[in-house]
Amino acid sequence: MPTLDDAVALGISERLQKIRKRRGFSQDDLVAKASVSRANLTALEQNRHANLRLTTLVRFAAQLEVDVLDFLSDRPEKEQRPESQEPLTRIIANVKAFRAARGLSQESLSVEASRFRTYVGRLENRKANPLVVDLQDLAKALGVAIPDLLQPAQPKETR
Repeated sequence: MPTLDDAVALGISERLQKIRKRRGFSQDDLVAKASVSRANLTALEQNRHANLRLTTLVRFAAQLEVDVLDFLSDRPEKEQRPESQEPLTRIIANVKAFRAARGLSQESLSVEASRFRTYVGRLENRKANPLVVDLQDLAKALGVAIPDLLQPAQPKETR
């Protein structure tokens, strides 16, 4: 079973807690608004469970008025705000672009990321709800960092 790197897990835990406190939310406030159990948030902030689904991070980000990217990278505080594109749209566009640049098929990227051979196809067709570890392993297989997958997608050039 794939495991989340300790540095990634610790970074998510520390950033979430720092942002939550800076925004003036108690744990109880955040779990009530994000519809997440207090036990899950406590475990996350204590770095006992940072391998969340993207949708859970999206709920936290929405309540804290930041972007999921802010839990995975150290953007300056003044830049911490929601991006206009939703995270899954950005991930899909960036996975496709990085995959194409490396000349990888969906199946070969799935295998390189130690996922079932149809995983990338399911992700690119919005049928998968990725865990942070999935993003980590896809990023490694693509030779990029997790935050690169969450950058705003570049519009396709038209001819």
